[in-house]
Amino acid sequence: MSPNKWRRSLWIGIAGVWMLGSASLWAADTQTGADKNTPLQRWQSLTPDQRKELLEHYNQFKSLTPEQRADLRKRWSEFQSLPPADRTRILNAYHHFKSLSPEKQARIRANWKRWQSLTPEERQKLEAEISMSNQADSTGPKSHTKAHSAPLHKAK
Repeated sequence: MSPNKWRRSLWIGIAGVWMLGSASLWAADTQTGADKNTPLQRWQSLTPDQRKELLEHYNQFKSLTPEQRADLRKRWSEFQSLPPADRTRILNAYHHFKSLSPEKQARIRANWKRWQSLTPEERQKLEAEISMSNQADSTGPKSHTKAHSAPLHKAK
């Protein structure tokens, strides 16, 4: 799955799970008479643009196959089970990535594809090279650009 499709699927899943969870929570709240921060109140607190976006995501989620929905629920569950610090780190990395220029995003995607194509041994070798490069850089100004901007090459 491409990074764009994965990211879109994640957000579709988030919206779908939120909406599905909200529907059951709303039903439970109306049965018990609870009115404290109900899904309906959360929905009413959204801006029209947020509502529109959420409905679009939900409709995309509904159009998925049951297997795709199950996969997204699983991913969402895995994300929610992470420690808060990890979730924050992941979201910050995602927002940082989205703030990059399209060219830098494309370069990162290309490097990620190359990384995925490496064998475990090749990955280990590359990680060792990057580690040594970072250690050498630690004696001078702090710069990680060399390690992160260098294209990955598959060893032959």
